[in-house]
Amino acid sequence: MAEFSPEQINKGKNTLIEFIFKTTNTNARYVLFLAIAGMLLDAWNFAAFSAGAFAFKGEFHPTAIEFGIAAGIVNAGAAIGAITGGYLTDRFGRKIMFMINMAIFVLFAFLASISANVTEFDVFRLILGYGLGADVATGFSYIFEFSAKDQRKNYYSIWAYLWSTTYIVSNLLVLALLYTIGPSLIIWRILVGVSAVFALVILILRTRIPESVLWLVHKGDLKSAKEIIKKTYKVDLGENVPDAVANVNKTSVADFFNVFRIKRNRVFGYAETLNVLLSFSFWGFSFYIPIMLVILKFGTLITSTSYAVIIYLPGLIAAIISPSIIRKYGDKNLNIISAFMVVLSLIFVYITLNKLLPSIGFVYFSAIFIFFLFLGPYSYNSIINFGFPSRYRGTINGWNYLISKIIAFSSVFFGSVLIALVGLKGNTLFLIAIDLACSVSLIFLAFDVTRLDPAKLEEEVS
Repeated sequence: MAEFSPEQINKGKNTLIEFIFKTTNTNARYVLFLAIAGMLLDAWNFAAFSAGAFAFKGEFHPTAIEFGIAAGIVNAGAAIGAITGGYLTDRFGRKIMFMINMAIFVLFAFLASISANVTEFDVFRLILGYGLGADVATGFSYIFEFSAKDQRKNYYSIWAYLWSTTYIVSNLLVLALLYTIGPSLIIWRILVGVSAVFALVILILRTRIPESVLWLVHKGDLKSAKEIIKKTYKVDLGENVPDAVANVNKTSVADFFNVFRIKRNRVFGYAETLNVLLSFSFWGFSFYIPIMLVILKFGTLITSTSYAVIIYLPGLIAAIISPSIIRKYGDKNLNIISAFMVVLSLIFVYITLNKLLPSIGFVYFSAIFIFFLFLGPYSYNSIINFGFPSRYRGTINGWNYLISKIIAFSSVFFGSVLIALVGLKGNTLFLIAIDLACSVSLIFLAFDVTRLDPAKLEEEVS
């Protein structure tokens, strides 16, 4: 590093940063798929276990508390994985964490699929969850460091895409299994086992993805960053970027808290308000949709599963249209309006549960609830990544997902208990109160974070 002046180093860093955000990455789709695989698996674990819960209950006959733990334990593991994995990906790099995270998932997803009892299942899912949490923190970091400024907005609703798609696909798979083998107790094992096979394929393919250029920039390894751009983009930045190799900006334990000292607290508050609304609503209500359909006597397992697919289809529509909306109008108004519509739809669900409207209203209003939940609040992960620089991105993604998973574990656990103690109406009323508080808070916290200049954000801490 001594052979290059500070001016040369800073010029090289800025050249690399500006190149990344101004240049469309033609390999984006392939690398994006590999980066989001952990998120896809996280979504699949929720959707598949929710859809196959009847088989799990039929085999092990868990109490309400045991089922709540079994359903939520993966979130406890993910919470630990998120905060530690986010830190580790900032310290050691995105690629190595991608490999470690997926290897953990492959092994423990397979073990979970052959569990002999609830205790074994809980232990394996706890460890599996660690890999998931760490991978989501790594994946979101990588995606927003890999793409040009305009490409980033295409990923605004990526979380909504993944969760809506996997829920629809998992329920369609359950329908196919119900038609072919009937309501077999092995269905939940098939659903969990499928994820292990998929993860193994992803693990092999991930050996080919490059390290994040922006992570290398903040670590001072400009030489490697330049080589990756030459190989990936077929562009040689030459003398504009010196071949400097230095280990600067070391990530330390102090960075767990330093991330809150870079004047990005409003972004964090905005994202976490959406996070709280989304996590309580999704795990406290959406997870139990298949079970609620059975409780409300919407017919056979095939009929109730079919209704579940219908309820989730609007979520996919919302994921498709939301990037276009934020490009034109920004994310602030979209998220505020969506949050209040989530509350309104739950109010109508509550009215329906009180039999003041026909029971089919549960399907209609739940579908509206899903549409607006996926249209706005599901962007909380993207909001964080639009508003934080690469140097702290893994760590802040860890904090973000830690909060999400703590709420998710609590919500799915207490959802099981609340439904057993006070019924569907009591659980829904509880969620209405939380979502209303979050919606009001957004009026004061939300702003158009997608319109921030990512290059300036990076240069501020480079």
